[in-house]
Amino acid sequence: MLNKATKLSPYFLSQDKEYVVQIKLGMVTDTWDVSGRMIAQKENPSCALSEIEKNIALLKGTQYQTPPMYSAIKYKGRPLYAYAREGKTVPVKKRKITIYDIELLQYTASMISLSLVCSSGTYIRWVAHILGQRLGCGAAVKMLTRTRIGNHSLANAVCSADIDRTAKESVIGLEEALPEAGTIMVYEQYEKRILNGHWVSMEMIDAEKSCMHTPEPGAMIYVRGQDQKLLAIHKIEQKTGAGISKPMVIMD
Repeated sequence: MLNKATKLSPYFLSQDKEYVVQIKLGMVTDTWDVSGRMIAQKENPSCALSEIEKNIALLKGTQYQTPPMYSAIKYKGRPLYAYAREGKTVPVKKRKITIYDIELLQYTASMISLSLVCSSGTYIRWVAHILGQRLGCGAAVKMLTRTRIGNHSLANAVCSADIDRTAKESVIGLEEALPEAGTIMVYEQYEKRILNGHWVSMEMIDAEKSCMHTPEPGAMIYVRGQDQKLLAIHKIEQKTGAGISKPMVIMD
């Protein structure tokens, strides 16, 4: 993300994600990936394909996940990994996550590859760890690739080194970054207030020219003037005295 678009980072990071993960069977580490300290190892895991498929299917759906100790989640102001490096264990609150889809891509006696679509906050290392527990052989992430976040796919990504050379063809403008966002059209007398960073209130909205469903709090919305010019990108909030949406990005 470049320039003003960086202000939308929290929104994009909160969207659903898609991954391809390679999982090593027959090992347990303290980090739940192959880079960690070995805790247990099984030379010949020999997990039956039918058992793997059954347990993969059980991972689909909404559940509560225990994040790994080697993570940036904080406990009493310190990241969990700081405690883990000191050999300490602290209470880790379970988090609600959803795995919308999960598919076995490849299988060998000691390695499997999965593709999965999940909600934000899902630790793929947990997926590997819990799968290894249920199979009784242990498992750890060997390689992980995020292939999609929201509507943005790795297939359309550009290497940072090539951005200057391919900017015109590859960089997505703010007006195309949120294809799912609706539009609020404000009356002309309020356009300057939007450009000055004001919230949108109901009396500002030209309802006949606006195009949006009833958005939920947290949804992003384009705010435009009467000439269709993009004035700002706002985030819908619970209705307050300040208005119904607050500015995230203000255009020049």
